[in-house]
Amino acid sequence: MNNKQTKTAGIFILVTFLIALMVFIGYLYYTNKNTVVYFNPNKRHAAEKLYYNIMNRNLETDYPASPEDVMEYNLNIIQLIYGNMIVEESLYENVILQQRKLFAKSLLEQNTLEQQTEVIKTAVSLLKEQQLSSYNISQLPTIFNPHDNDFCYIRVKQQLNNGEDFYWEYSLEKNEETDRWEIVLWTLTDEYYNPISENGELPAGKS
Repeated sequence: MNNKQTKTAGIFILVTFLIALMVFIGYLYYTNKNTVVYFNPNKRHAAEKLYYNIMNRNLETDYPASPEDVMEYNLNIIQLIYGNMIVEESLYENVILQQRKLFAKSLLEQNTLEQQTEVIKTAVSLLKEQQLSSYNISQLPTIFNPHDNDFCYIRVKQQLNNGEDFYWEYSLEKNEETDRWEIVLWTLTDEYYNPISENGELPAGKS
């Protein structure tokens, strides 16, 4: 092969390489541009794990056995929602639908899917505006109703990334028909509140 042929072959290889490179770069650009970001990139691994565990549990065949197990599953959902993990809003409804499977019928009737979804999205938006998020959430020891072992209370401690602590009291009741523990209601409380008084009686309004 003479010098002219060698030069032509070299140019051909270079042009082919450049074309291939441009196609590859264009593919990457198109892929990145059209890829939906589902989770906060800074928390992607933790968020993906939580979401996978929540969504891949079949609550029809693998319902949490105890009130503590119900609350653990519920708190994973809360942390995913309020922990500044979700970016794609369509995921909220997915996990909310799972959470609602833990609710008693009375709570479902008072709190429709549309209402719950709207309240959650509004709360998340307000937290993001203030650069706040749930840093950690944990449950405290279960307190059973002294008059009914099929009813209990679980307090939850929620810590925000600014150092503030919030306490929630969840009431759970065992469904007589399904034998499953279900969330009846929850309310904001404080660090020292105890639903059972010193004499073993329930405060007014508790049953």
